[in-house]
Amino acid sequence: MAPTEVSKYLKQSHERIFENNKKWAAEKAAKDPHFFEKLQTGQNPDYLWIGCSDSRIPAEQITGLGPGEAFIHRNIANLVCNTDLNVMSVINYAVRHLHVKHIIVCGHYGCGGVKAALRPADLGLLNPWLRNIRDVYRLHEAELDAIEDSKRCDRLVELNVIEQCRNIIKTAAVQKSFSENSYPIVHGWVFDFKDGLLTDLKIDFEEVLAGIQKIYNLTDRKIVIKWGLPSRCRLGVAWVSPSTQDALFKMERSLDAFNNISIGIDEYDNEEIVKAVVSSTEQKYKKTLAVYDRFRELHPWATSPPDIRSFKAFLEFVARGIKGRIFDKPIPDTVDGWRRDFQTAWQRERKYTFPKTVTSTMCEFIRGPLRERLSLQFVEMDKNCVSPNEIGVVLTQLWCKDYHEYRGKSRDRSRVAEAAAILMYCYTSARTGEVHESTARRARTRKGQSDTDLNGEDMAAKALAACYKHFILTIERVDGKTMLVLTYQREYVKDYYFRKKWQLPLHVFYEIYKERLPLMFNLLVYFLPMLSGDNAFRDYRSVDELVDDMEHLDRTDAINDGDVHQIHFTDALADVPVFRPFNELRIQDSTGKSRRWALMKAGNKFTKNNASNNHYSETARMKFAGQISRDMFGRHYAHPLSEIDGPATFLNIDRRSEHVDNRRSMAIHRKPGLWQSLPSKEEVEFQAQRDVIQLDEAIDECAAQIRKAEGTEQHEVLSRKHRRLCYKKNQLYKKALQKFQDSQSRKPGAGLTIKPNVFEQTFFGYARRVMPERDALAQILPMKVELRSPEGRMALRAMEALCNQNTDIAYRSSFQPVDGKCICGEEMNRKHPHRVWQHLHDCYCLYHKRQSPHGFAKLCFECDIWFLVEEEYIKHCQEHINNPEDLIRCDRVIHRNAPVKPGFCPFCLGCETLRADDRFKQFIFDNVDWYDHIEAPIHPSPVGLKGQL
Repeated sequence: MAPTEVSKYLKQSHERIFENNKKWAAEKAAKDPHFFEKLQTGQNPDYLWIGCSDSRIPAEQITGLGPGEAFIHRNIANLVCNTDLNVMSVINYAVRHLHVKHIIVCGHYGCGGVKAALRPADLGLLNPWLRNIRDVYRLHEAELDAIEDSKRCDRLVELNVIEQCRNIIKTAAVQKSFSENSYPIVHGWVFDFKDGLLTDLKIDFEEVLAGIQKIYNLTDRKIVIKWGLPSRCRLGVAWVSPSTQDALFKMERSLDAFNNISIGIDEYDNEEIVKAVVSSTEQKYKKTLAVYDRFRELHPWATSPPDIRSFKAFLEFVARGIKGRIFDKPIPDTVDGWRRDFQTAWQRERKYTFPKTVTSTMCEFIRGPLRERLSLQFVEMDKNCVSPNEIGVVLTQLWCKDYHEYRGKSRDRSRVAEAAAILMYCYTSARTGEVHESTARRARTRKGQSDTDLNGEDMAAKALAACYKHFILTIERVDGKTMLVLTYQREYVKDYYFRKKWQLPLHVFYEIYKERLPLMFNLLVYFLPMLSGDNAFRDYRSVDELVDDMEHLDRTDAINDGDVHQIHFTDALADVPVFRPFNELRIQDSTGKSRRWALMKAGNKFTKNNASNNHYSETARMKFAGQISRDMFGRHYAHPLSEIDGPATFLNIDRRSEHVDNRRSMAIHRKPGLWQSLPSKEEVEFQAQRDVIQLDEAIDECAAQIRKAEGTEQHEVLSRKHRRLCYKKNQLYKKALQKFQDSQSRKPGAGLTIKPNVFEQTFFGYARRVMPERDALAQILPMKVELRSPEGRMALRAMEALCNQNTDIAYRSSFQPVDGKCICGEEMNRKHPHRVWQHLHDCYCLYHKRQSPHGFAKLCFECDIWFLVEEEYIKHCQEHINNPEDLIRCDRVIHRNAPVKPGFCPFCLGCETLRADDRFKQFIFDNVDWYDHIEAPIHPSPVGLKGQL
């Protein structure tokens, strides 16, 4: 490098530091305007860090500490020499003036100073300094000489850290401070460049202090050790002054109370107690042993416990005997699952543990020779998640397009609960069984969950779901706004019966977020009406009353920052699941079995990956996920896609991040243009297949037998047979649909814009005519409004009405009962639901005819308007005919026993010789007349047709 270039480089590198300093100062000031004011007030660190001078180990960055949190001293090889006034001054000042609580000596593997001390070379001025490391080698010469060269340096690094910790403990400042304050504690750590993690060498500070007491005691205090107890819970490890001697003797005398207690050793055995598991898991383990016993009966040469040869043969026996769910044969992972269950069963039931070499051999055997021998296919589950974009599509489908009709009395509440459950799965890391109670847990529950029922088999299933006791609703002041905050205390996480309460994760949902989002993404818009529908509020009768109270508190500034006011729920509902099945009529005994949208739990994978991207700490991410193991996220949840934009990184240009969300989500798998049902031609061809015709005949015959069945047992047997036949037909239909979808073009644009089935596209447009709440929600939920805005309150009222509705009948606004009675005075609850609307229509028609001057009354079902003048009705019919997009369907549509659309004749609609009201003839009473008219072998001429109508 030329001298001019050297000068230029030195100037640039010097100026870069000041530029970085300005950026750092600006960022800190923007993040916390009082940051530098706090720095000026002084330092109060809890940690003294003595580390190596190596530039690759920044203490604050690798520990997550900020300015003012650690007092730092660094030198070559992190040595603490009693003749080094520099390090001794640092220790004295940190302990006696800063009152640090922890002193950390941190070395690192591959330390240059340690390597230099291992080489026989004259290093000049470094010789006296490195002699301290060579003295450490001398103290541990036997151990280090027995280690191979490649690992000797790393072990010397660890021993050097330990000896420097001893040197710190020998100082008077540390001993006196500990005797008076019980701190500081000395720790020894080692940093590893391979993974960037710190390793704690687990130095027992009290034990080391007691060990050096005889020679290096620099105080007048003594240390007392109860050597009979484990080091982590020694009652006597403490510095004691003469004033506390009496207290120690009293504690010793209190132990005399145990002298007269005698335990019979014969009442106990040396059997290991295995972890309790669900009874179904226990049966699964026993099944593997039963299969092996059958294998030994058929193959007498097999050993017990199995040797490697017998184990290999048994795995082939299993692989040939079980049927796969994806292919005809099981996949290698299924066989490996059998292997794990089999080994666990031997350990639990027959007290035999397979050697690790056998386990690794069997794993390689399954992946290699067995897979090739039986031609097993590998299949892996995708790591794709559900992104906010896909959740928006699902919620839009659920509220703005979906025509699915739930069963049971609280059918509309089920839709509200499904939407809330979708967001619960996405916003938290809760598993399906934590929110919705698994049906299996009704009979099979975890053991040891009740003080009165030690086996836990009689525990109510309702206690194993997300119940009202797990939620806390509060009013808080956040960012100067009074808002509702919902807290979800998860209880039934994995291995919850081994965890403390404080180890269970908590999740919080706010009423208002910093960015305005569509209302459908607000969990409270669903949760509050569900509370009201279950009468869960103790002090409020409706959501409207609660929101009015919130508005009053916000206007009067009655709540200060930091205040938290809880909204209490009814105690009787504490153990009632919030997410219940659609067919549960009694909430006291309910458990959530309906999980139509449970696949949305993939959304919590997206949340966990985003938590990693947004630089949350590892501890925060583990708390959010309810995980204990640090590698759980990397092994099971982390998406294989790297956040690094390789080309941009290599070219040193601005990077792109769009690929992260797009590839982690399901967007690449979503094909909205695919048909969701067979078109007419393919539908006819499917129905004409021989196997489908045979299934239809069998289904009809079985249905006839069910109608004639005598007794519940025979009825149940026939019903199961009927369901199996219907399932077979559905499977055939799915295969035909899959085949048709595979034949569709995958070209972008027009190739994927095939219009879906008209029924799916338009049915909700008719059903919403008799569902004012759904109609309002379909318009409001996609809006970006707040919960307490006028639109948000309308949505809350509509949701609350859905959660409180228990009706099988929907009504048109043009004819509906008044106080449960028809206008003729007859009680409507006396009639069958499907007869109510016809009675109402006839009575209203008669009423309007009496009001008409010409005795004419016609209802336009499309517009829900009564016409009392024939000419006006004919003109109105012509307007509909002139807009054929209004008549895209010709069949009759019934929703909840109410006609929402009449049937039309497509031939008559197109016959211009007919009068408008004849062309627009509405078939509303039943489908028989409509079918007879449409399916006439020879369609009547216009004149004859007009006479018929």
